[in-house]
Amino acid sequence: MKIAVVSDVIYPWVIGGGERRYYEIFRRLAKEHEIHFYTMFYQGMPSREFEYEGMKVHCVCDAPKKLYAGRRRKIFPAVKFSLKLYGKLKQGRFDLIECNEFPFLPCLTAKRVARMQRIPLVVTWHEVWGDYWDKYLGAPGAVGKSIERRVSKVPDRIISVSSFTSRRLEKELGVERKKIVTINNGVDTELIKEIKARKDRNKVIFVGRLIPEKNVDLLIKNLPQDLRLTVIGEGPEEENLRKLARRMNKEVEFKRFLSYEKLLEEIKSASLFAILSEREGFSITALEAIACNTPVLALRNSLPSEIERFCYLTDKDGIKNSIQRCINSKPKKYKIGEFDWSRVARRVEEVYRRMVK
Repeated sequence: MKIAVVSDVIYPWVIGGGERRYYEIFRRLAKEHEIHFYTMFYQGMPSREFEYEGMKVHCVCDAPKKLYAGRRRKIFPAVKFSLKLYGKLKQGRFDLIECNEFPFLPCLTAKRVARMQRIPLVVTWHEVWGDYWDKYLGAPGAVGKSIERRVSKVPDRIISVSSFTSRRLEKELGVERKKIVTINNGVDTELIKEIKARKDRNKVIFVGRLIPEKNVDLLIKNLPQDLRLTVIGEGPEEENLRKLARRMNKEVEFKRFLSYEKLLEEIKSASLFAILSEREGFSITALEAIACNTPVLALRNSLPSEIERFCYLTDKDGIKNSIQRCINSKPKKYKIGEFDWSRVARRVEEVYRRMVK
């Protein structure tokens, strides 16, 4: 199959769960299929047209120096990418177009080209924003809700990353159940087995973007004085979190995003992985921690059931006691072969084959 993949962000030039998912799936599918990846041009890329991990990358327009203004994604780059995308995308002839749900607008451009070429459009949906739009944008949140609902009706098929997102697509956005297929995110189980690291009994770790929704401040405030915290990530809250750690005299080490092998080594050496977000579409890093036999502590009802069943759960007022309890617990080994990226890629491929037929 000849597949067009549309996303304004691409790993490793932008690091996040959605970016990682596309990278892991399409570098595998590129071994048997022709993959064309349409994205923005980021600093550090070799050129505007290049081959990467078997994928042909096409840069539609320049990426901004910073994707975020404060804690929000900038709107103009998404608009610019969507407008420029049409001219590039229509030049190719494809069997199918795959598009990242966020930031929504490129899905409309992708649908226009798919309709013109009479081919199916598949959209991967990470989470339903719903009422969170009001918190994210304030009064203009109603516009965000309207766009999200409209875009949810555009694809011929939606691949949802969790059963929770699938239910919300159906119940809150009114998507027909037959249009939704749930395919979870994954982990590189073979690579994780190869990573060697000695457990540090006093080490707690957080991995993710440093934005208010991640509640890293709660983690710092509730960190027992005899434990150390390693925070891996970057974002607009970094300086505030550094000040908080100094003010509370907590031992916190901040690291920018690392190579994947180094990241896994850090996770594997920790005695606790803490993820205190109030909402997660699907946390790949939590799943990686589980694969590393590192206990995971999460807020109750914040993770999809596929991951939550492997985690220790807490409420906001019980974080400190839960950290102490988890850090002293014996690591459990779970069988998570179903989440291996190779299996995930095959399931996605099966969806595509059915759509193309």
